[in-house]
Amino acid sequence: MRDIFKQRGWYEDRRSLQVAASIVIAVVAIALIAWGLLWAWHHIKRYRLAIGFTGLTLGFAIIRFISLHEVDAWNASAPWARTAVDLIAAAGVSAIAIARLWQIKTREQRRSG
Repeated sequence: MRDIFKQRGWYEDRRSLQVAASIVIAVVAIALIAWGLLWAWHHIKRYRLAIGFTGLTLGFAIIRFISLHEVDAWNASAPWARTAVDLIAAAGVSAIAIARLWQIKTREQRRSG
């Protein structure tokens, strides 16, 4: 791929192409997740959360595959930022898991009581 980009003169301006590709992939991943969930909403009641996180993980993995070196440089210049992002992500996942557990618990209480 690198040779093809060099032949066409795109290699010198690869950063803008990488950013554009990352944005396009993120939008497509979110659109596909939304479309898939809407299409199968009633068939996947037990697995909605797992499917949503799988889609987000795949989108993140594809974006990391593009390998934006600016992001690596930002991480090197501000190592605390990576920890902050990880903590925010963990808090978000925890909040969603707690909300789901609470939803299951209240549903079971309504059935039994």
